Amino acid sequence: ATTAATTAAAASGSTIAQVLASSGDFTILTQALEQAGLDTTLSGVGNFTVFAPTDDAFNALLSENNLTVDQLLQAAELSDILKYHVLGEKLLAADITNGLTATTLESKPVNFTIANGKIKVNPAELVATDILASNGVIHAISEVILPPPPPQ
Repeated sequence: ATTAATTAAAASGSTIAQVLASSGDFTILTQALEQAGLDTTLSGVGNFTVFAPTDDAFNALLSENNLTVDQLLQAAELSDILKYHVLGEKLLAADITNGLTATTLESKPVNFTIANGKIKVNPAELVATDILASNGVIHAISEVILPPPPPQ
């Protein structure tokens, strides 16, 4: 669902970090990216795909884990969780196939499923797709996806 505003943002050369910051739906994600220093990466040259949890998705995660935004921003694993939401390649919704696996910047894979016309990355549904930026694409997702724990 590409809006005129997101198309205009891409045309004006806005980076992924700028598009997220200006949207209003990703305030917690924007704060987290800045805290982890990933806003610099997503402002730079490249072709990235960001699976962007909405504020509602972050609020659900915070509620489930009895955390505040400040506690989330101070979490040691914040950077790894955020990198798990980013691919180092541009992947449009039309390029996603059922069963596709892609490796994130966190070096762990995410898995895609398509059922009943809905695309999911791990358990999270893509609720808005193909929000274009000068250095890649953003897909809004319904929940925060967490990397698998390291092997014991």
